[in-house]
Amino acid sequence: MTHHCEWLGDRLIIGRFCQIAAVVEFVMNGANHQMNAVSAFPFYTLKGWSMNPPDLPFKGDTVIGNDARIGQHAVILPGVHIGDGAIIGANSVAGCDVNPYAMIGNPARPFRKPLIMSRR
Repeated sequence: MTHHCEWLGDRLIIGRFCQIAAVVEFVMNGANHQMNAVSAFPFYTLKGWSMNPPDLPFKGDTVIGNDARIGQHAVILPGVHIGDGAIIGANSVAGCDVNPYAMIGNPARPFRKPLIMSRR
């Protein structure tokens, strides 16, 4: 998990029976930075500085559903919800929500729709 600032209050929620490969990066909301200042460095995070943090977009908690699979070197951006049984391919970047049982690759577009089981 990178760029996690406890004072922001965002959480990484991982469901049961998930398979997460090595070197998967979960980017949290602390990675957001202001673009209208002299520097993009978050000086307000340093001890001894009496600055209030700017109003930055907060994308919410990152949620991984049950039985999801995330491939090696994948990057999950802040606020993304990955549905139950979804598969994130190796080296993929998940920047938006992933439907349950869908598969995304690189580039992060769904390349297989979820199978719909029906009773006959």
